[in-house]
Amino acid sequence: MIKLLKTFAICLFLISCSAEKEYNTIISTDKGEVFYNLEVAISAEQQAQGLMNRETLAKDGGMIFVINPIRNVTMWMKDTKIPLDIIYVSPEAKIIKIIENAQPMSEEHLSSDGKVRAVIELNGGSAKKYGIKVGNMVRNAALGNLSVPKKEQ
Repeated sequence: MIKLLKTFAICLFLISCSAEKEYNTIISTDKGEVFYNLEVAISAEQQAQGLMNRETLAKDGGMIFVINPIRNVTMWMKDTKIPLDIIYVSPEAKIIKIIENAQPMSEEHLSSDGKVRAVIELNGGSAKKYGIKVGNMVRNAALGNLSVPKKEQ
């Protein structure tokens, strides 16, 4: 009986490992599509909190700040413990600026230098690692240009 239960547990584990993971964001790069599962910050409270006080961030994780109304914005790294790449997204869902490896705990104001519809925060170094550049397109359900996609792990 114990052997049967162990076999059943192993089968469940293998099935869960092969299950599809849901992603809510795709960035189209010259190297191909990059998939993320971003937390969505819409309210003023969510945006004020952002990724502050986090010790880690999943490899495919991050946060998207939906900017409404569309406008120039500034971000900062106050109380943010991990380096982040900050990506500014135009009203047309195109990346207009990237700040790589923003300094943790800094109160420096990091400007979009243009009107944005969203700001994305990813693990520091992600833009370079995955070839994310100015001009790349962003698709995200919160921007209204993507239903929730699935990608195999």
